Amino acid sequence: MRKILLKKARASVVALVLLASIFSAPSAEALYKVVPATQWGHIYAGTATDKEPEQRAPAKNLQAKSKIEVKYNNFPDWAKKEVAAAVEVWAANFSSPPRSLLISMHHGDALVLGEF
Repeated sequence: MRKILLKKARASVVALVLLASIFSAPSAEALYKVVPATQWGHIYAGTATDKEPEQRAPAKNLQAKSKIEVKYNNFPDWAKKEVAAAVEVWAANFSSPPRSLLISMHHGDALVLGEF
């Protein structure tokens, strides 16, 4: 009987110590150094103009290393340009077997990529 009471008392003390440690946690102050900024970056800019920036000509002599055909299904027009640009970069820089991709937009904004 006495052993049972000692076990219960020991368990109660451990539970009380754990509970007390939650409420008496010390505050942790962050230790960091403050250094004043003595050197600032330089920004170079010209005078303001109304002139439009020059458009770059598409790269010539850009030999495609792979052939990728893309079909769009329920895909927004604004996103087709970005996907086409990414496909062109991939085809120009990485060699792979010919691919046919089907890109679909389902359930709101879910993008589904698949091969056909």
